[in-house]
Amino acid sequence: MNRQSVVVCVTDQQSCVRLIHEGSRISREKDLDLHVLSVVPLKVAPRSCGEALEYLFSASRDVGAEMTVFYNNDVLPTILDFLEKKRATDVVLGEGDLSAGGFMDSLLSHTQANLHVVDKKGGKTGYRKGRPLDYNKESYRKAL
Repeated sequence: MNRQSVVVCVTDQQSCVRLIHEGSRISREKDLDLHVLSVVPLKVAPRSCGEALEYLFSASRDVGAEMTVFYNNDVLPTILDFLEKKRATDVVLGEGDLSAGGFMDSLLSHTQANLHVVDKKGGKTGYRKGRPLDYNKESYRKAL
């Protein structure tokens, strides 16, 4: 049986390396496996930056993570299936569509994993089962 894991969701941008580093930190603190996932929609695949993905593959290897890339138009179901197969307890992603009904809202409503959102400057916001995580609270640090 697979161990529980941290899954880092990345796009084809080199700046996503900050997400991999945060996922690595969480996986070390919680003693979990680490996986990096990129789901590239088919319409974007021809323009997808191979150089950036190679950089992220290398960064993943450097922290002991396995990186998987899927080319699929059904991004959310593909991510959810991967999270289930990898027994993800924590998901790290960059800030994206945080509006009601957007990607983040959909992800929150379909997974029980803790979500860790890392902004472009490295700031973090977390969500646990639909409730914000306070990284400064003692109760959060104990949960790690």
